[in-house]
Amino acid sequence: MNIKNHIMRLLVLAVSILKIVDASAVTPSLSIVKEISFGEIFGKSGICNLDYDTKVVSDLGGGLCPAFETKLGVPGQYIITGNSGTSLVIQIKSRTDSGDGLTFTPSGVFEVYGRTDIPIMANQDQVVPTGDTGVVTIRLGGTLRAIFDQSFNDTISIEMIEGITFNEQP
Repeated sequence: MNIKNHIMRLLVLAVSILKIVDASAVTPSLSIVKEISFGEIFGKSGICNLDYDTKVVSDLGGGLCPAFETKLGVPGQYIITGNSGTSLVIQIKSRTDSGDGLTFTPSGVFEVYGRTDIPIMANQDQVVPTGDTGVVTIRLGGTLRAIFDQSFNDTISIEMIEGITFNEQP
């Protein structure tokens, strides 16, 4: 076998291996475990905060979430599944007033198995490593602001699926 044929066979083998490795790559995807819910509100304009860790809803002023007793909400939990050993560029966007008088500024953490939690900075691209598992868990709470009165005893949930953008870092 001459050297030219040997090099050609090695190149074909290398390309075949690269195709196999590339075929195992995963396109990152987002799953909803739980959407954010502040529970029932009082209905007046005001500000309240949902702590992503303790689940406590705190009144920060006004009459939206009066604190007569400890009130618990439901922090959001979302999972991005990607390729292990890579990094994702993730942005968690604030919700602007869409005519209903409500805004929401998220806070929380990115969790990756075996790594220190990364605090979320709303409206900013953040590079998050996927670790050995390829899984990034997003735990969200945040600040809800009602600019004008809402319906009495409404339950307010925040849908964040459109507010989470992500892609694999090249």
